[in-house]
Amino acid sequence: MSSRPPALSDAAVRDVLGHLGDRWSLVNRDGKASLAATFRFAVPRAAEDFVVDAFGAIDALDHHPVIEIAYTTVTVSTSTHEPLGITQLDLDLAAAVSDLAERHGALGS
Repeated sequence: MSSRPPALSDAAVRDVLGHLGDRWSLVNRDGKASLAATFRFAVPRAAEDFVVDAFGAIDALDHHPVIEIAYTTVTVSTSTHEPLGITQLDLDLAAAVSDLAERHGALGS
């Protein structure tokens, strides 16, 4: 039996998105539902430090998102492979990443 939480419906995910802030949205990534957010920082070093610290939260959750870094911009997308879709783990990861981004000085949405 899997210890992973069950996939949430799109409606349930949309209900929670409002609590995560304006950056997060429900997107289709490679044919499956994912949560995605883009964070912008004033300087590249702040973006780098954010990503390094984010790996602590990511490892603690044992749930690994796609992270794309482009100079001062970091995009994070997350979904669960088993079961396929968005689960509570994705929502927990999104909340942790958002908190870290704010602490690292992410610019407005």
